[in-house]
Amino acid sequence: MTRTLPLVAAALLGLALLAPSVPVWAYPKPSVYPVSWELKFRHGDPRRIVVTLPGTTTPRAYWYVTYSVTNTGANPDADSRNKDIDFLPSFELVSMEGQVLTAGLEATEDGGRRPIQSVVFDAIKAREGNKYLEPHSKAIGRLLVGEDQTRDSVAIWSEPSPDMGRFSIFISGLAGEAELFKRVGNDFLKVDTAQEIKDAKPGDLSMMRKTLQLTYELSGRAGPGNEKADPVREEWIMRQDAAIGARPARGGAAGTVTAPPATRPATQP
Repeated sequence: MTRTLPLVAAALLGLALLAPSVPVWAYPKPSVYPVSWELKFRHGDPRRIVVTLPGTTTPRAYWYVTYSVTNTGANPDADSRNKDIDFLPSFELVSMEGQVLTAGLEATEDGGRRPIQSVVFDAIKAREGNKYLEPHSKAIGRLLVGEDQTRDSVAIWSEPSPDMGRFSIFISGLAGEAELFKRVGNDFLKVDTAQEIKDAKPGDLSMMRKTLQLTYELSGRAGPGNEKADPVREEWIMRQDAAIGARPARGGAAGTVTAPPATRPATQP
């Protein structure tokens, strides 16, 4: 067993973001070289937008990250080389207080969650001026091989606080690397053999996936003239999440996967 990650509360992540120079804990690192399929992923920096929703008079603030994703087919895993991939990503924003927000959802007054309204996407698309930009619900699903099959989309979160400070965005579903970990005391230990999981209790085993962590910082309070966060760090880590993640496509559509969009030209204007 390999010692990798202490088990800590989300509050410690908030402390780490507030005082990054103080080492609290570190996520396990994936393999130095790709060991499974991996999608080509490009992204913009987080930007703030204020939208007045239908039936309301008070503007509401959101943060978003535009991205493009491509299945190049050049994977080290022979089973998924030059094959289609089911792109089912997860985008989570973790504030400096440790609050976790899932892209595409916002809180309701009764404590529940609802999808972010489509008018927010419409406002973002108008601002970005990208005719290929499509909602997340249309970007997910079967991703065919080739640059001309690239999809452009956007992850959107409701603003947790105008005082964003330092925050992180975790994106899973971009790579196939995954490892099984076992909780022992206050640590997560990497499972290397089947013998190590024989005595594991329910809830002690955790599958961690290769995840892209983007860390940003907004100086001062968000508002007009201060609506774009500055990049601090970008790295691959191993992290647990509840998302299905992407996986090699095997015959037919997977579950309720959305049909792929129309093919874009190989060269954009």
